[in-house]
Amino acid sequence: MDHQRYIENAIHWAREHLESTSYRFLCLAFVEDAYEAGNGIEIFGGDCAKESADLYEVQPASTVPPRGAFVFYDCSGPLEQP
Repeated sequence: MDHQRYIENAIHWAREHLESTSYRFLCLAFVEDAYEAGNGIEIFGGDCAKESADLYEVQPASTVPPRGAFVFYDCSGPLEQP
């Protein structure tokens, strides 16, 4: 399958699940499910975004990431509990 098709399928799946509350505080799981469930595939990553970024040897971007790229960022602060 062409990688562009994987990207389009993941985006389609993600848009269909935007109102779901099942992924509250689980953004990595949401992205993983978008690619996996949207394409009927299995991908492997870490248990958290940091582990996945290390596994994929993420490098700082010098340009805008292309459509479909996995993007990792570092942030901290209090979470608003439901």
